[in-house]
Amino acid sequence: MAKQSIFGRISTLVKANINAMLDSAEDPQKMLDQLVRDYTNNIADAESAIAETIGNLRLLERDHEEDVKAAAEWGNKA
Repeated sequence: MAKQSIFGRISTLVKANINAMLDSAEDPQKMLDQLVRDYTNNIADAESAIAETIGNLRLLERDHEEDVKAAAEWGNKA
């Protein structure tokens, strides 16, 4: 087994203490509440993106219909 330097040992000890403090500071209920808020915001963002996409689709369909009518008119004129 390789010897670990004093700095390596101190680094490991500091990391372990920091992780222990983070674990003790975490409140599962608060974390779940934050996850619910995040997911709710994501759902709202997705809904607005879907609404925008549907609006764009309707505009494109309308433009397509106008282009088809214009092409038919030009075909009749020719």
